[in-house]
Formats: sequence, C-alpha cells, structure tokens
Amino acid sequence: MRFDSLHTNTAPAVALVALGLLMATGCEQPREITSADGEMGVVVEGNNELAVGLYDFAAGTPGNVFFSPFSINAALSMVYAGAETGTETQIADALLVDDEDAWHENLGALLDDLSGQHYRPYTLHTANQVWGQQDVPLLDSFTGVMEEDYLAPVEVEDFRSDADGARKRINGWVEDQTKGHIEDLFQSGDMTTNTKLVVANAIYFKADWEHKFPKGDTYDGSFTLADGSQIQTPLMRSEEEENYPYYEDDDVQVVEIPYKGEELGMVVVLPRDELGLPDVEANLTAAQLTDWIDATGDWSPEVNIHLPSFEMDYELPLKEALESLGMTDMFDPELADFTGIFTGEGLQGNV
Repeated sequence: MRFDSLHTNTAPAVALVALGLLMATGCEQPREITSADGEMGVVVEGNNELAVGLYDFAAGTPGNVFFSPFSINAALSMVYAGAETGTETQIADALLVDDEDAWHENLGALLDDLSGQHYRPYTLHTANQVWGQQDVPLLDSFTGVMEEDYLAPVEVEDFRSDADGARKRINGWVEDQTKGHIEDLFQSGDMTTNTKLVVANAIYFKADWEHKFPKGDTYDGSFTLADGSQIQTPLMRSEEEENYPYYEDDDVQVVEIPYKGEELGMVVVLPRDELGLPDVEANLTAAQLTDWIDATGDWSPEVNIHLPSFEMDYELPLKEALESLGMTDMFDPELADFTGIFTGEGLQGNV
C-alpha cells in the first residue's frame, strides 16, 4: 500500500496533532504522567479544543500553517491565573476549564513531566517565565501559581525606561530555550513604556524517526497542491515497507509516523480527494481528531510512505485568533481585568 504525499495545506494538521498525540499515549519510561484519564484528561481535551479552534482560524488564510497549541495553551493558562470577571470566564470557556485549581495543578504537572530529567531517545524541553515591571508589585497568589505550578520564575524589567532593552533580553531567553531556532520573537515596538507584564512559553523538540528515511532514497516526485495542480519536489520514502498505525475511511487516510522510541509520533491526515482538504478542515473537531488518533491504534498494515521534506516559518496573529475564540475582553482596555496579577487598574492585553 502506498501512502501518497500530503497536500501542502495538510501539513499544518501534522503540527497541530503532534503534541496532542503526545498527551494521549502511554509512555515506555517511568513517568509521573503516564495516561490522559481523570483530571489530566480534562487538560488534554482543553488543549485539543484550543488547537482545533486556532487551526480553524489559521486555515482561513491560504498557505501553510505551523504552530504549537500546547505552548499557546501554557502561556494562556498562566495569564488565566491572574484573570478575573469576564476576562477569566472567556479564557475558561475557551479552554474548557471547570476547576481552576485542578487545571493549573495538572497542566503544571504535565509541563514538569515533559521537561523532567527522564531518559528519552529524543529532546523535548519546555520552559515558562514571567517578567514584570520593577516598580509594580505582583500579588503573592499569582507568583505562587507561576512558581509552584508552572515552574515560571518571576523576573523584573524596567520597561518604562528601557523597553527595547527588555525586549532584547527576553528575546535572548527565548532564543536560548529554543536552541537558537526562534530569534527576535518580539519585534521593535512590541514592548512599550506602558508594558507591565510579559508571560512567555518556549518549547523545543528534536527527534529521529523510528524507521529512518534513507537519504539515498529521496527522489523528485509529483506533489499535489491544494488547488489540484502539481509540482516536482523532493520526497522522502521508506526503504522497505514498515508497519505503521493506520486508519482509513471514505474521506481520509491517517497514519502515525513514530519517532525514535515510539513514545511520540507525527500524525498525518491525507484527504482521499485531491481537492478535499477544505471539506476535511470544515468538519475538523477535537473529538474527530481524537477518534482518528485512537483508530490508528487498531490497525498496523505495511505502509510505504512518500513524504515531502519541508521547512516552515510561520507567525500566528494570536490576538485575532484568540478573539475569534471568544477571548475579547483581555484586549479591551475598558474590560480587561487582570486584578488577580496586581492590584490597581486592569491590564490591557498585548499578545
């Protein structure tokens, strides 16, 4: 069986699913977190709901999409810890949070586990940090959640007198945490003399495939674009047919390509119809995504994969994306309420 190349716009589904799969599967090495049931399942469900909502927004603009919903979830949840009234309700609704204390505790435990000192045949690191204006004291209730649940040390900066210097130092932290792969995350002007708080999450992942694609087998082949046209592009292919977790129906083919150790995997969703990507996107839900992932565990046929090698840089307009999911108050200076971070006037969101 040949599993043909992805449409270019299907590649985002791979990125969107990858960390959702991580949280939905078991682990070979001893862990604190080994399953996604109980209260941890609520965190996974909320993350996947956010992932699909963000993807739905991003898919409205033609082109490839790449983002980490788990990273966005972590940063948004840290902000949620200091939100009150309508701002708090809107974030909770988007993330499907029912019990705030349990949410922070379980998401924090997952963050700790992902970056814990465990043996792994891959590199996965995630880190959080908070920077506050030096003369604006933060509430102990907020800093306690940051440090205890999110392992996010609270640093001070003087945005009022040196906003651009603070921006450069924070960019340096991001670059260091992502092994140099994300440079200049914050652009000139993103931080101003009015900035009071910056919350950041960085995530880095690097792994080999469990079944490597030999370099000598890469060839120039036909690749079908979302509009049905074809181009010639380098395609990786497996040297021999391997058994991969797989699912198919009348609309899609779904395969999991495991990374070394088979604890993590990339899930690829391929529309059956060469022009079927819009229909698949229109019907995509978190529940559907979970069903596909679960279904791949039921069948492992021999699959010969031909996959394009790709590299992407993408910037998600997060303010607009979060507003599309109903989180509007945080960006309105009259409605934003972050008095759970510090006392005084509400903090206008600047994502």
